[in-house]
Amino acid sequence: MEGSLTRTRQNSGQLQQNARDGLRMGLWMAAIYSVVATAIMLGAGLATKLTLWEYLGVVAAYFVSGLAGGATAGALKPLSGSWTGTALTGVAVGASVFLAMGTTMFGLPWRWGVDAWRAYGLSVLVVSPIAALYYRHRMDKTFTRMG
Repeated sequence: MEGSLTRTRQNSGQLQQNARDGLRMGLWMAAIYSVVATAIMLGAGLATKLTLWEYLGVVAAYFVSGLAGGATAGALKPLSGSWTGTALTGVAVGASVFLAMGTTMFGLPWRWGVDAWRAYGLSVLVVSPIAALYYRHRMDKTFTRMG
């Protein structure tokens, strides 16, 4: 009994550490995407067409998405031991990331048309798992070279 309680504490501690690592990664990704989005908006001349609140809304969407995606990736890290788990984690993370992107492009989800929902579904169900598997493949190669 005592061994299982210790294991539960270790698992809980590891889950919290994974979530913290995921949040940290999500914040970094959000910061990078916000800088890239700002550069794209400036380059496309959109910065002059957006109000300050609209711009801040776009940046906030990236940060909310980054935090949600990072926490999800961290919490689901134990699944990343298999290719299937990695792909499923990609779908879960992609759901929040592409929701934020869709919101910045198409407005609030309940106002989306059929084409926006198709783009969202395709992104979440196809692009996200492929991106997660590619990321895992790159990490596997990186750690193999280091070892």
